[in-house]
Amino acid sequence: MMKRVLVFLSILIFLSGALSASQATLIKIGTATYNSSDYNLIYDDDLGIVWLDYTVIFLTPTYYKSWSSYVSWTNSLHRFLTYNFDPGVTVSWTGNWRLPKVNDNGNDGCNNWGYSGTDCGFNVDTSTGELAHLFYDELDNLALYDTSGKLRRSGYGLKNTGPFDNLKSYYRYWYGTNYKNKYYLRHPDFAWFFDFWSGLQGGQPDNRFGVGIAVRPADVSFASSTGGSGGASPVPEPSTLLLLGSGLAGVVSVRKGLKKKESNIGG
Repeated sequence: MMKRVLVFLSILIFLSGALSASQATLIKIGTATYNSSDYNLIYDDDLGIVWLDYTVIFLTPTYYKSWSSYVSWTNSLHRFLTYNFDPGVTVSWTGNWRLPKVNDNGNDGCNNWGYSGTDCGFNVDTSTGELAHLFYDELDNLALYDTSGKLRRSGYGLKNTGPFDNLKSYYRYWYGTNYKNKYYLRHPDFAWFFDFWSGLQGGQPDNRFGVGIAVRPADVSFASSTGGSGGASPVPEPSTLLLLGSGLAGVVSVRKGLKKKESNIGG
């Protein structure tokens, strides 16, 4: 009997520690009203930013707007938003709305291309870009190519969206950082982007087509009277759900094994 109790306690301790290590960090904290519609406000406590779950696309049948138009849109966004925070949530803004940020390592632009750990390419160092962090770390998505450069036939792209309702999987999202590409003489003005279809981070001429999403730096706190979450619900990451499922399956397997062993002894 004592052995059985110890087995179950060991499994429960393992699951508790594993789930704590993979605790989700995307938390819906309310909504913002924009153009008479409500969009989720999603807090990323890893980066200390709030995402506005709205993709802006400046596109008509005859033209599309360039990167600078998206920069202007985010700069003026605060004038058009009404915030509706969940009960118990307190938000202290520490900056203005902007496009996501990228850290341009080394020489300006996409000069450090690769399949793993660079600032440009696939499976990039996620500390270099807020969109890369969202795609890979928070939402647990896969790139078109693995870290060895092998093409994936399926399972890549924006498969997991977490608490987001309005991310677009077939578009390149602009970062707020531009640079000069001296090798592209026709139009040397480039800007960084992240492609949610393939997981590619790179640069392209800033007069090409892209879309935008806004973030805003903030300190967010939750009232303790609501259990420390202020009514906001952390969203489990896909890897967390998989881990929990595997752990529960292990509990069931061990329990069946113990019952079978007891039955054999009793017989």
